[in-house]
Amino acid sequence: MKSTFLPIAVLISVVACYSVSLGGTYTAATLILNHKGYSAFLIAANASMTPLGLIASSMLLPVFARGKAAYWLIGGLGTTTIAVFLISYVESYVGLGLLRLLLGFSANTLFIVGETTLMMITPVGLGGRIMSIYNGLVTLGYAVGPIGVSIFSARPSYALIGCGLILATVLIVMITNVSRFSTSLLPAEKGRGILLFARTAPAVLIGTVAVAAFDNASLNLFPLFSIAAGLSDEISLWTLSALLVGATFLQYPVGVLIDRFTPQLILNCTLLGTAVCLSTFPLLTSHPYLYVCAAFVAGGTAFGVFSAVLSVVSTRLSKELLVTANSAIGLFWGLGSFVSVPALGAAMDYDYLFYPMGLALLFLVSFIFCLVRGVK
Repeated sequence: MKSTFLPIAVLISVVACYSVSLGGTYTAATLILNHKGYSAFLIAANASMTPLGLIASSMLLPVFARGKAAYWLIGGLGTTTIAVFLISYVESYVGLGLLRLLLGFSANTLFIVGETTLMMITPVGLGGRIMSIYNGLVTLGYAVGPIGVSIFSARPSYALIGCGLILATVLIVMITNVSRFSTSLLPAEKGRGILLFARTAPAVLIGTVAVAAFDNASLNLFPLFSIAAGLSDEISLWTLSALLVGATFLQYPVGVLIDRFTPQLILNCTLLGTAVCLSTFPLLTSHPYLYVCAAFVAGGTAFGVFSAVLSVVSTRLSKELLVTANSAIGLFWGLGSFVSVPALGAAMDYDYLFYPMGLALLFLVSFIFCLVRGVK
């Protein structure tokens, strides 16, 4: 049993540390452009190169991913490490954009291969808990990264060097533990590409889009909604922190429920629960403590949707389809991230209530679709 759980612990730890560095890198790169005087539109356009890299890698990996998973993990880590160090030195706007494109490509390679490997080595009956712990720690990493960057906000290039050093350390850990990962990526079943998977398992991907929209809209727009509702900057930031804490620490209880019941049932419950929580936000802004509690629960249920999605893929699909399925999830996550913030931001220019109600509607529609269509 120890030999089974040690590679799981190493893999989760590697990806969690990786997410800390990526969260910091995304923030530091934005600060660098801001210090250079670029407009918000140009900064956003440059940042959009990362989701484009994510989308490109999601389309290509099912075709080319073969052989030892450990080699792909090391390749993704090594490429990302080099990209982060280069971002800390590059002065050109175009050069920074190209590096962020490479960053999206290499980062998604590690996530797709890492999640596939984790699904292949997780013992039967523990999929919900293992995938929920993984999901929660990765979410925590993305939250911790920007906090570290805030210490070096005046010199973001220093923060990037620190992120690069973390990645280099993780790379060394992965290389020294390569013998623990004998898992090989299997060729995808013939004719089972991403588009076919999207047609056969749309509920999984619709849930992914909802969580991606929630994730990116919350980080970028949730504080704006709270401030527009009349709350102070401090309460607004505390509420966002509560949401991120809930997204992290409620994942294990969600995982226990997934293993106790079924991923499909918990997927439906978390979709509906998130829609309900979000719809209460406008009613609770005059009660800050209740508002913070609602944000905590909403973060847990929203990312609980993704834990359930990963568990569905882990338990319902053959090993030959795992790379394709995780690539499809990565693709739809990228699309959801790419579209959600501009769309909700534009809607909030008319009425700030579009933030919670627009997201609540998305989760409600996803719930109805999953309830009617089922999880294939």
